[in-house]
Amino acid sequence: MFLITCIRRSMVPMVAAASMIAGATAPAASTGSSAQQLVKQVTASIIEELTSRREALRDDPRGVHELVDRLVLPYFDFERMSRRVLGKRWKTVAPEQRIRFVSAFRSLLVRTYATILNEYRGQTLTWLEPMPRRKDDEIVIPVRVGLTGGQAVRVAYAMHGMGKDWKVFDIAVDGVSLVTNYRSSFRSEIARDGIEGLIARLEAKSLETD
Repeated sequence: MFLITCIRRSMVPMVAAASMIAGATAPAASTGSSAQQLVKQVTASIIEELTSRREALRDDPRGVHELVDRLVLPYFDFERMSRRVLGKRWKTVAPEQRIRFVSAFRSLLVRTYATILNEYRGQTLTWLEPMPRRKDDEIVIPVRVGLTGGQAVRVAYAMHGMGKDWKVFDIAVDGVSLVTNYRSSFRSEIARDGIEGLIARLEAKSLETD
């Protein structure tokens, strides 16, 4: 349950960024960050289409999935995320299984993000200073997300790239990594059912209709 909550909270900023209230702040360095600007631009596209198609999408889960697949997920590096999720096991997995795992993992996040889009209610954001990582081509884009009841969470997008070409490879919510959570969750399942069992479950889940 915590894992699902973590995922849902972490997805909100990319949906909510275009609706920041006047009091939200954006430091000068953040404003100039190409990675941060990319997140804002993607978010603006999502909000625009979500708003104009709200009624139609409410009764069309496949339409929401298409929206996520087209506008959001091109900016996620699923192979890199998959390698990090499987850890040392990645090297022992057959090439065909790697392809299937990446595809099934991608479908899992499409479904999760589609759920978030339907739940979006104008959360507010405060953009924080981007933080460089040890590698020159990696950066963390943090944002404080206002939730209902005055609560807030800190979400950090770990991205890699250069110039205008950036992709997300991990998300942390209040310091808890999405990749680490999935790694822990999948580890026990692999120990029980093997990598093929995990892949088969994820593939079956992706075929379910809402």
